Amino acid sequence: MTSSMPRISVVISSYNFARYLRECIESVLAQTLPPFEIIISDDCSSDDSWIIISEYSQRYPHLIKAYRHKQNIGPPRNGNFSKRQATGDLIAWLDGDDRWLPQMLEVQWKALQENPAAHVAYPNAYTIDASGKRTGIWYNGVGSPPPSGDVFVEVFSRRVFPNTRSVFRNQLLYRSVLEETGYNDLGLRSYWDWDGKIRLTSRFQVVYSGGPLVEYRLHKGGLSRGQPLMHLGGMMDVYEKNLPLLAQRSNAEAARVKCNIESLLAVQQDVIQPTEQIPYYCARSVYDRNRRMLDQLPERERTSLKKEMTREFKYLCLTAARQEAKSGNLKTACEYLRESLQYEPTGFGLKSIARLVLPGWVIARMRAESRQLRSKLQRS
Repeated sequence: MTSSMPRISVVISSYNFARYLRECIESVLAQTLPPFEIIISDDCSSDDSWIIISEYSQRYPHLIKAYRHKQNIGPPRNGNFSKRQATGDLIAWLDGDDRWLPQMLEVQWKALQENPAAHVAYPNAYTIDASGKRTGIWYNGVGSPPPSGDVFVEVFSRRVFPNTRSVFRNQLLYRSVLEETGYNDLGLRSYWDWDGKIRLTSRFQVVYSGGPLVEYRLHKGGLSRGQPLMHLGGMMDVYEKNLPLLAQRSNAEAARVKCNIESLLAVQQDVIQPTEQIPYYCARSVYDRNRRMLDQLPERERTSLKKEMTREFKYLCLTAARQEAKSGNLKTACEYLRESLQYEPTGFGLKSIARLVLPGWVIARMRAESRQLRSKLQRS
């Protein structure tokens, strides 16, 4: 491998992405640093995906290697299969509904060259909708830039980008690194990619290449829009599986991971049926446990983490108060309401109290009467 022309394998995972596949493939073909090979693995799509893939593999027989499974094997197995077909010295991958900007590979490769201690490079990302229109950006220049170096805690905490709780995607890394840290864990229900990045960053340094180079598509058919119970179970699996890695970290780092992820689990539990909820991750349990962890930290670390978790802790307090009030424990509910004041004193008002102490039918009636009153005032 030479510094001027690295052997980069690009892997595209496909499943019923016929509407987006051409854009995806063309974005890889348009790279200013051409890939060594493009591997496309279709997971037995029921739409025209394979027709499109076959067309491109016939047009570029020496560049594109196309595979089609005889039956659907699921995203983690399809991802493992396609990555194992790679023969380049470096590898990057994307889903068949996403797109890259033309300098994606060039900028990532340059970042690795300029940071020899790093084995992985990752970019900023735009979000786009089903039609391809940009709807947001993960890092917009406000707040601290995404981290480089040892980013294990940020990745495990899902605090890489200030504007989203997503972890980086479409990274460029040496294939030997992937082989050393392992492929998708087939025992997980979801969040395979997050699990892989936790393992990756626990052993290797990473560099943020800067600039948005990925267009990440959010649409109804995407896996990221799955059911809440699937997200809860998947995140819980990954979190509990990787908890032993925190033994190698400081108490403050371990507390940061636990506070962040357990708060997310409590949020996800709040939107599923009570019979499916796990008491250990309910709002009250998570808040009480996290507060005890914070109390054990030195003042500087405690203040910093408390500031980071202000929004989450306020949510946990109010959710715990609502749940206690619903169970008839008004005294305990009021205690959590008072706790919430320390996180955002000016954000607490009569609406919060009403939601806690008034029956739902009363609130609904008050809203209806309020709408009628506003309507009369507008007509007068």
